[in-house]
Amino acid sequence: PHFRTIVNEPETAQTIFTNYGNELEPDIVVLQWPEKIPVMVAEVVTPDMMTPEVAENVWAVEARLDGVKFFLYVPAGHAAQARALLKKAKIKGVALRTWRNIAGLKTIDVAALR
Repeated sequence: PHFRTIVNEPETAQTIFTNYGNELEPDIVVLQWPEKIPVMVAEVVTPDMMTPEVAENVWAVEARLDGVKFFLYVPAGHAAQARALLKKAKIKGVALRTWRNIAGLKTIDVAALR
């Protein structure tokens, strides 16, 4: 009841800052409300975004935010590739999820992974 979820697509509505003052624009930001303290961030990626550079420069930074849980949503069928990228970038504690469009239903199916 004390959380607000902000989606930064198609335009950025909520930025957050690292301890070093760097500005981040995660796809999804969950804030403790009304204090506006970030508690969760998420990146929703497509196959072309699953690169070592993105893992090291975006995912790693967001995963290391103090007191903030990081969720990574990857396309169904790309979990192994995501795990390999996370391992290579030494990123731990990520809540990994897969997503897929369900044809004809205009909905997205999300699955949590262990």
